[in-house]
Amino acid sequence: MSKDNRKTSKLAIAGLIFAVAAPCYIALFILSELNGPNEFLQEIFNVLSNFVVTFPFIALLLSIAGVVVSIKKNKRGIIPGIVGLILSIAEILLLILAIGVFITRVQQGLVF
Repeated sequence: MSKDNRKTSKLAIAGLIFAVAAPCYIALFILSELNGPNEFLQEIFNVLSNFVVTFPFIALLLSIAGVVVSIKKNKRGIIPGIVGLILSIAEILLLILAIGVFITRVQQGLVF
């Protein structure tokens, strides 16, 4: 067996981490709400919730850059980059769907 000495693209790994971070954050939020209110966790979630919406877009950009760098410079990291791409695109589509449902419910007078 030959040892693969190629370096891994850090951009691809970062894209994958950002793509996984948003669903993990949402799962932790749901689990913390099921266990009852905790003021400390609530403050952390309030601060982080401002940034979580941008995570899929950051993941998309980092994953694209990671895949491109992996291909051009013959580095490892194509698979994490592609997984980050797929996850971030799915998250962006779900975000667009959620915004569309919210706007529809507001127009029907079901919210507020």
